[in-house]
Amino acid sequence: MGQMGSMVLEAWIMDTASVVLAIFSAMAVWRLKAVTLSGAIGVAVMGVTVLLFCDWLLLIPLVIFFTTSSALTRLPYGIEDEDLHRTFGQVFANGSIAWLALIMYATSDMGLWSQRDALAICLGAIASANADTWATELGVRYGGGTHDILKGRSVDAGTSGGVSGVGTMGSILGAGAIAITVPLFGEILCPGWIPI
Repeated sequence: MGQMGSMVLEAWIMDTASVVLAIFSAMAVWRLKAVTLSGAIGVAVMGVTVLLFCDWLLLIPLVIFFTTSSALTRLPYGIEDEDLHRTFGQVFANGSIAWLALIMYATSDMGLWSQRDALAICLGAIASANADTWATELGVRYGGGTHDILKGRSVDAGTSGGVSGVGTMGSILGAGAIAITVPLFGEILCPGWIPI
């Protein structure tokens, strides 16, 4: 086998291993009952995208988002009828912008957008989803007085549009949990990029 054949075989093995790892991880979270089977498909699609077309370092904020949001969902005293299993729709709603930004990141060499911009969109989308999840999960459990700021009245905890001090602090912490990962790998993925 020539050098070219060796390189093709090595690339094929790495790509196959990446797909297997993404599928195995998705099935693991399904077995842990963090997602439905359709939700596991969504997790697998995002994992395959990162591992095949981007950089494995981009898994760090995704894993932080998924593990912390799953853990907070399982805290006691949540919404009683809430299904703890995330569906494909929920995975897509929380991850679609980040996923599209990953596609942008992977195709940045086409010159339509910069890798830096794609990375910023991706991290911003993940931070936003994490902020929303932390605000909801902590606000419902520990928020106390919840107010609809648009209508200027008190509402029950968990009401869409309701805001509480604890929920607001949760959103800041949730976004911060993603933001602290940026210096760890921002310079590796986009040399010369200093996140603001």
